[in-house]
Amino acid sequence: IRTLRVLEDFLEDFKGCVIIVSHDRYFLDRTVDRIFSFEGNSLKQFEGNYTSFLEKKENQIALEKTLTPKKRNKANLKNSKLEQKVRPRENKRRRRTFQENKELEALEKKLPEMEQKQQQLEQLLTNQSHDINKVSFELAELIDQINIAEDRWLELSEIE
Repeated sequence: IRTLRVLEDFLEDFKGCVIIVSHDRYFLDRTVDRIFSFEGNSLKQFEGNYTSFLEKKENQIALEKTLTPKKRNKANLKNSKLEQKVRPRENKRRRRTFQENKELEALEKKLPEMEQKQQQLEQLLTNQSHDINKVSFELAELIDQINIAEDRWLELSEIE
């Protein structure tokens, strides 16, 4: 239990991206703020912890049980229209533009370089001969840049 708490505390302060797979709901609630779930043939993203995710799922199931088949079809149609308004790009399939393809290629080259730089900075932190404050600020800034680049890479990769 002590080791698990140390891990939770570390993950809470960690600025990078971590994929966590666990059966421990409490651990997931403490460490997760975004959930990806496989639903049918698609991958759905949910912002929030595991308990919030379960509550949303239970509410959807309860709502579907109370609706008659006719109302259920109407609600599904309304939800899909609402989802199209909220996230038109997600439902609308389009091809990447030439610029987006170039940007994706550049990100695929840049991300490994940035991650290598991150490893170098992390190694410098263990070396006492460098200014730890300067290196840690540089590392934090680099991690933020990596997160932004990874998000953009994911966004571009989802476009056909």
